[in-house]
Amino acid sequence: MRSHDVLEHPQPKAGLVPAPESASKQVRDLVLEQHGPSVLILHTADGDVAEHQLFRTIPVAAGDGLVLASARAIRSKAFRPALRQACWMALEAATPHQSSGRSRLFLALAGAGQGNGRGQALAQKISREFRADVFAPDGPLTFVPGSSIFAGTDDHSWVRFSPGKVRELRGTRYPRPEWENLLPRGVVRDGELHTRPIPAGLAVSASPMSAAFAISHVVAVSHVHPRFVLGSPEDEPIEPRQVAALLSRFPWRLRQRIQLVPADPRTAVAEWLGKLAALAGHDVISTTGLVRTWDRSEYVVVPSGPESSPWQPFSTLLRHTPDGQVLPVQASAPPRGWVASGPLQYRRSSAAGQQPGPHEVVAKVVPSGLCLLPASQAAKPGSADRLAFEVDHLTITLGWPCAPLPEDMPAALRDLLSGLRHEQLARVRIQVLGLADDQLRADLREVVDLVGAPIQFPVLLSADDDSARSAVSEGTTNAEQLEATGAESSSAGDEPSATR
Repeated sequence: MRSHDVLEHPQPKAGLVPAPESASKQVRDLVLEQHGPSVLILHTADGDVAEHQLFRTIPVAAGDGLVLASARAIRSKAFRPALRQACWMALEAATPHQSSGRSRLFLALAGAGQGNGRGQALAQKISREFRADVFAPDGPLTFVPGSSIFAGTDDHSWVRFSPGKVRELRGTRYPRPEWENLLPRGVVRDGELHTRPIPAGLAVSASPMSAAFAISHVVAVSHVHPRFVLGSPEDEPIEPRQVAALLSRFPWRLRQRIQLVPADPRTAVAEWLGKLAALAGHDVISTTGLVRTWDRSEYVVVPSGPESSPWQPFSTLLRHTPDGQVLPVQASAPPRGWVASGPLQYRRSSAAGQQPGPHEVVAKVVPSGLCLLPASQAAKPGSADRLAFEVDHLTITLGWPCAPLPEDMPAALRDLLSGLRHEQLARVRIQVLGLADDQLRADLREVVDLVGAPIQFPVLLSADDDSARSAVSEGTTNAEQLEATGAESSSAGDEPSATR
């Protein structure tokens, strides 16, 4: 994903510990900015704005000290004395590790763990001077905003230096996720697939020089879930059977934690993922886009295509079962003017009471987008739950088949549409599932006309419409089903497709 594919960030989750107050010291033309056990070395000329913003997002594991420096600061003649001061500040704020009784210091400086011409590394000298365990990379670093520092490019790693001991390789990611030792360290060819370590887990591609490897380095790192980034739009497509064979190589305790991240839109299709689940013989969990982190909260972005901009779906994590079901697992932040009233449900922030009443219209998160319906009907599965997620469309369904729409539905739809981002509105399609009289239909058309979204209404079939009924089969798309049943449509636009 390109740098300009970053959208408006979600609000941080409640209950997070606020960032520590900062303190700063100046060493000639450099400034040392401290945030608890994390110390940033920056140049005073312009404050290294981009790197400063990035460094502030990197988490620090409990008990550790972390020192980060901008490229311009490293080139300064004042860098060595500034580094010594930064190390002292970080170690003072760190807590001694229980196993060794020494503090642990991580130097996020490319090559600081690599020996010089005399065999000594910069990190080794600092370890000896401060009597601390110092960890530093022996090669380049990749910073993943909000989640990780990756040292594993081209078989490099973090190296541990301890007073009086031999250097020791200590993984590739900081903070270190609990699944790291269960994944291969280097590039591996598995049948027709190529895998390469990335910060979030593995990049999986049909090509050894895939564009997926670059895209994959922006995917956020989860401490619990290794993420496999699948393919790239520029590469040869990968097949479900290939990924199923790859997954079978890993122990079940790891396999059940894996999250698939479709970088190639072809691997985000419900049919593709359903076939993978059937071949694997177990549920597979897939995100609906690339996972990013902002202010310690994760969000999902569907990358831009040749003629489309990036956007954020409401269903961010889906479970695909071997029997073809698709179940939302996780939802994004609610639209503007709405609040979460459950893990997969939103309600208007202006609504009365702490919980929705049975007749209140709520927004239920479904694979294809959102379903507006009375709260009393939200818990039961229905037609809206069977509509597939699509990378180019956000489908909003209204009501339940054969049930009258609430009179409040036009107002709820208006509030929902007004809370969507521009990128989401550009993809919206409205599909009415419930029954509406002429006045209610007119009111709904008036609402959607304000944003130019297409809307479809159902048409009831008589008992004599056998030819139309027979055309509605499990294999047809939702658009074909609507045509077969004589569905009425207003406004131009593509039609949504149904999960099989």
